[in-house]
Amino acid sequence: MKRVSVRELKNRLGCHLGLVRGGKNLEDTDRGRCVAPLAPQGTGLLDRLQALVLLGLLVMGEGRLPPLGPVARAGGGVAELLVADRG
Repeated sequence: MKRVSVRELKNRLGCHLGLVRGGKNLEDTDRGRCVAPLAPQGTGLLDRLQALVLLGLLVMGEGRLPPLGPVARAGGGVAELLVADRG
């Protein structure tokens, strides 16, 4: 993934958008920190998630979450339910 500063992106926007149209991924940076990953439109979900993993913005989980059961409802209003839930 190519890193491009905000200034360079602004000055050569057409060139960089041409790279993105051609299938390249870019990382727009401000003082060395990523502010906007740029990816071609139509990139698959898995590819986009992998790009976020590479940027350190996402950690992929393993497996599926267990289904949630029904929430037990105690008598009373919302405030009492919150107090009971918080212990």
